[in-house]
Amino acid sequence: AEIWYRLGQAQEAAGLIEDAWTSYHQATKAAPASGYAYQALVELVNAQQAVDPLLRAEIDIAAGAYLPAITVLKLHLEETPGDRADKAYALLARAYEKLDDYAQSEQAWRQALALTSDEALKSDAWLGLGRSYWRRGLKEEAREVYLQAAEQSQDPDTAATALWWAAVLAGEDEAKWLQAADDFMRLARTYPQSDYAAQAGFRAGLIHYRLGDYETARALWTEHASAGRNLWHAAADFWLGKLFQAEGKDAETLDHWRGVADRWGVNNFYGVRARQKLAEAGQPLPPIDSPSDMDDDALLAWTAGLSPSANVTDFQQIPPEFAQVEEWHRIGERDRAHRELERLRLAWKDDPVRLLQLALFARDRGYYDASIRAALRLANLSGQSFIDTPRSIQELAYPTYYEDLVTSSAQRFDLDPALYFALIRQESLFWAPAASHVGAQGLTQIMPGTGRGAASQLGMTDFALSDLTRPVISLTMGAYIFSQELARGDGNVFWALAAYNAGPGNAAFWWGLAEGDEDLFVELISFRETQTYVRTITVQAEHYRRLYPELRE
Repeated sequence: AEIWYRLGQAQEAAGLIEDAWTSYHQATKAAPASGYAYQALVELVNAQQAVDPLLRAEIDIAAGAYLPAITVLKLHLEETPGDRADKAYALLARAYEKLDDYAQSEQAWRQALALTSDEALKSDAWLGLGRSYWRRGLKEEAREVYLQAAEQSQDPDTAATALWWAAVLAGEDEAKWLQAADDFMRLARTYPQSDYAAQAGFRAGLIHYRLGDYETARALWTEHASAGRNLWHAAADFWLGKLFQAEGKDAETLDHWRGVADRWGVNNFYGVRARQKLAEAGQPLPPIDSPSDMDDDALLAWTAGLSPSANVTDFQQIPPEFAQVEEWHRIGERDRAHRELERLRLAWKDDPVRLLQLALFARDRGYYDASIRAALRLANLSGQSFIDTPRSIQELAYPTYYEDLVTSSAQRFDLDPALYFALIRQESLFWAPAASHVGAQGLTQIMPGTGRGAASQLGMTDFALSDLTRPVISLTMGAYIFSQELARGDGNVFWALAAYNAGPGNAAFWWGLAEGDEDLFVELISFRETQTYVRTITVQAEHYRRLYPELRE
């Protein structure tokens, strides 16, 4: 779309007006979701050139021009009601959704569903219709729509997704927990290939556990734990140990968790959690092999061996692309250098030699996030378990940058330094200028208002918002804020991590639902991002303890 749009601009400037219109039309068709498609559309509309109304609406919606899209679609439906009306209503529904007008989106989805014979559009309409009820708080109506979709949809993915949301809605009402469990198990057994299947099977067991029906929970989790190798199969395996614990069978509990730790390892949250449970009970932990130490020549040979077309001598060739990055870095154009390194990393994603060169080049110049991502991709290309890759690769992926500042801040606020390194890595990958779309900044991703409050409490009288990207400020504030969340959560790490990510109010709500069970707390976190955040940092902290024993408390 960009190429066609820029070509159109050049043609228009040269007076080749008809050619320019043709190029602009090509831009709109090439990638309707692109900003360049929208700019091309503006040129065509301003010149009163005819544009397909559905394409125009699609581009408008992608660009956030929802009201113009609605106007175009309504006019199209009035003037040519028989022309792709199903697709027009679907676009109209999406535009209304973007405006949070779910009553109107409901009507549009219903029209689309009634008119279409296209299975993909039917799928969108069923799920959109359910969404239109749910977003208005009409949960029972939404659940009924999802159950209808599960029965009537010819698409397995749509049926599974609809069953998932029907079960989630039932699970929000304790009186309907058994219905939710039945829906989850129906999903897991009927659509085992669905992305939702593994989690659905686990959650069915969790509902029965919370209801005190340990026999059914055990049957479901036993069936589920051996059904695959993803996170939710590990969850079922770990929670079988929780069943033993609830029944007062201490020996069986520890024996089972020993097996979980061995089966799932330290790359998996539940493997790590089982190790923590064993450690809390004073039990010996399953051994973990130390990563192999390689000298530089061995590391280069290992890396080159990951590609049949690579050779150790390839490392003698410095990528010419580094010269431009080096120049931008030298003159202080760090953002441009950073963007180019990210572009190169993606371009070289299947080239192990170039990835290692980039990881080292970026590390040595302080572009730590690019270095970490390149190292992780390199480990992934090896096909080995991460803990079996060379120590040098693991340390590139889990570095201890700003070590003095991190450890001194952790000591000052009584934090586990391995946990704090993991938090920083998750928040920013050690890229000090990091900024999120919601305004969080710096190594520990602090929001401006939170930063002002922390500065006041810490006595930083000269604090300015620009200081949030300074490592010494961000690391001090991050440690202080996290220590405050730990204090609010009576020292519970999971509570503190959830509060750091989603706020203490949400953490307190989930903790109340869990009734003091920290494992149940993690499962009941209803924000997917926060639940993943808690699990991911727990695993990352274990990697830091494993790679850097000196960081252990």
